[in-house]
Amino acid sequence: MSDKTADMFGRSLRRPGFPLIPVCAGIVVGYILRGLFDSTFFSIIDEKRYKKISEKETTPAHCKPCPLCALCADCWRHDAIAEPYHPKSMYEVIRWYYFTDKHLYENLDDDPRIGLIGRWKEDVQDIQEQAVRIVSKEENTPWKLVRLHYGYKRIDAFRGTDYVLDMEMAESDGTEKRRKLVHLVRSIRPHVRLINVQNVAQETVVHFIVPLSRVTDRLRDFMQVYEKVVMETGVAASLLGVLFRDSPEDQTSLEQCKQLFDQYAAKYPAAAIRYVEAEGEFSRAVGLDMGARQLPPDALLFFCDIDVDFDQGFLQRCRNNAEIGRQVFYPAVFSQYDPELVMEGIPGKPKPTNLRDINKYNGFWMYYGYGMACMYNQDYRSVGGFNLDIRGWGGEDVELYERHVKSDLQVFRAMDPALVHRYHGKTCDPTLTRDQYRMCVGSLSETMASKAQLGVKLLTLQGKLPPAA
Repeated sequence: MSDKTADMFGRSLRRPGFPLIPVCAGIVVGYILRGLFDSTFFSIIDEKRYKKISEKETTPAHCKPCPLCALCADCWRHDAIAEPYHPKSMYEVIRWYYFTDKHLYENLDDDPRIGLIGRWKEDVQDIQEQAVRIVSKEENTPWKLVRLHYGYKRIDAFRGTDYVLDMEMAESDGTEKRRKLVHLVRSIRPHVRLINVQNVAQETVVHFIVPLSRVTDRLRDFMQVYEKVVMETGVAASLLGVLFRDSPEDQTSLEQCKQLFDQYAAKYPAAAIRYVEAEGEFSRAVGLDMGARQLPPDALLFFCDIDVDFDQGFLQRCRNNAEIGRQVFYPAVFSQYDPELVMEGIPGKPKPTNLRDINKYNGFWMYYGYGMACMYNQDYRSVGGFNLDIRGWGGEDVELYERHVKSDLQVFRAMDPALVHRYHGKTCDPTLTRDQYRMCVGSLSETMASKAQLGVKLLTLQGKLPPAA
């Protein structure tokens, strides 16, 4: 402002009747509005520039655009959670850890079960507390934890840590108890978000499908386990046997299987137990597929072998982890070693007293086996079912698993301590295909004993160690 202009402005201020206060107020308001306009304008410019830079330079390839800011879907601004990783092959599946409040069941350091201590224990305790708090707020009900039945944990580097908790809760006043299945995510940022909560459905029928060719001690053991777990308790399950002739001209083995099923059906009239006959030579794939065809699309299937033990806890996990149209459950089985070699022991260690205990001396997790599986019938059919051209031992389960991995369904893969494969001797037929024979020999060798036990046996045979007392 020049001196002349300032002088004229000063004389105007001194003129009688000049509206000094309104003019000053207008100047102040104008200054404020200009500041707001500039701030908003430049913030919009900066936001657009930030979006362009982010889209070009900082958005990772795995992210989907956020609908609010066009950045990565797990953008910090909106705390969204990335979608679960969808593997492109069976080798990319992220496995879930199975745990209780005392143990973690996983293939760590060749030990199938470790004590829940340190950070593992702190993490489980913390997520239980947060689950109770979040569910209480979500349902507007003051819940408290009664017990943890079991839980799963899966770590994804871009999504965070998923938890599935089977929890028994009670209202604070003790008037009501509920068992709830809670799915939480601890995202990369230190927040836990509720994905889903539902009451555990215990009435869904689990349909066992078991292919058979003859009555053996293994079949009798299986029927005794099934009787104890299902028939005596009335739990929601059914058994369907698919019977093959031991040979085309053999009718005796088929009749023996029928008689055994009929005996249990007569003993337990309320139990759902039946059989169907299959044509041709024995094929696990054909038998399981034929069994599935006897059931409706919304039936929950459990493909099972007669040399695998189970309990009611597993049946509930079968119900919880298989979701129609969304998810299939492939549990890994704990396989027992040869009891004779186990009982020989290892020098310097006490001999085992319980061959069914899950530890690295009694057995191992059969992480490469996919034969035990829970899924709804429509999800079995949606990928084409088993390859019925596969004959003989093995291979059909791996192919079905790969199909599910490559489908739009989620694959839930985890160790299950209730599924125990009883040891039995086997031979590998040299007429099998090359891949089947390789898998058979590999399975046969791994199920004999632990590396330490086989080492002791070899050293004893070589005369480097005295025979076990």
